[in-house]
Amino acid sequence: MKARVAAVFGGMVVAVLLVESLCRALAPQPPLAQQELLLNRGRLTKPGAHRNIQPEFSTLLTVNQHGFVDHEWDFDVSPDILLIGDSFVQGAQVQMKESVGRRLMDNETTVWSMGIPGAGTTTELLLLQQWIPKAKPNIVLLGLLPSNDILNNHPDLESKSDKPFVELTEYRKGTVVFEMPDITHETYPLAQYSHLLRWALRRLNLRSQTLQKMDRGGGTPVDWQVYNPRVDSTWEEGWDITALLIKEMQILCDNNDIRFGVVLFPSIEEISTEYQTKLRVQYPALSGWTFDLEQRTLDMLSQAGIASLNVHSLYSTFQQHPLPNTLYYPKDHHWTPDGHALASKSLKAWLQSRE
Repeated sequence: MKARVAAVFGGMVVAVLLVESLCRALAPQPPLAQQELLLNRGRLTKPGAHRNIQPEFSTLLTVNQHGFVDHEWDFDVSPDILLIGDSFVQGAQVQMKESVGRRLMDNETTVWSMGIPGAGTTTELLLLQQWIPKAKPNIVLLGLLPSNDILNNHPDLESKSDKPFVELTEYRKGTVVFEMPDITHETYPLAQYSHLLRWALRRLNLRSQTLQKMDRGGGTPVDWQVYNPRVDSTWEEGWDITALLIKEMQILCDNNDIRFGVVLFPSIEEISTEYQTKLRVQYPALSGWTFDLEQRTLDMLSQAGIASLNVHSLYSTFQQHPLPNTLYYPKDHHWTPDGHALASKSLKAWLQSRE
């Protein structure tokens, strides 16, 4: 009996070690917590090389010494462009040279790319306050993803709490105060050593966030409520907060003699009619809703005092593409290499027209 129990236990240990080895090889997991980082968040913040392996892509990325997926920055030469935004700017779904920020670089143009997944405009503003005195760029470009950033900027809509927000009580009184997140700590000691456990914990956290989104959206994920034609006070406040944050970015750049521009990034549901149909079948409550935030966003930027000549929209460029479904990964929903190439081509042409 003892021999049988020992054999079963030994087999279980071997199986766990085998799965752990496969996880390390096929889905390596960075630490769950980055205690020293409050603004730059996400899985890819530890300097060095990282593999990002997903069913639809496999990439090898480099995080620089400042915690961003980008080349190392030379502080002796101010960048021509500082591009800041969310995961679309980070471009972790494509190889380093294929993302929009790196594609903008050439022999005459230096670009620093700051992509923070799920960050929202609050984080981006605070990062600009921190980095503009060090970088002294000629131009700051904000990559704005309306379908997600409005939600990211309101704590009652966003399911993630590991980032700063405008403190709502003070905001409603007319005062802007930023509420910083607590420094995170590793609560599972074994996870320091096990990639498999970190993978499982992330899956559980994702599941929890999905349930929370469904609850906040009243039966459909709260993300899609940004398209709801019915006026909702919380979403209206999210748009107003976003306008305020972008206005502060403009003021910050003006005070430092830096040009400021906003680039509008469309989401897959705004471009792909096939995906729109899929959504309406999955969530019948979305029937009759229009998946297009371009005009609403342009109106919001006008409210923020951003001149139209300082705004470049990628909507028409993506909508006119003959094969729009090739611009996004079907499941991951970020841009493919073709999407990044199209975005950078359009953005380069716009920048050249402003010179």
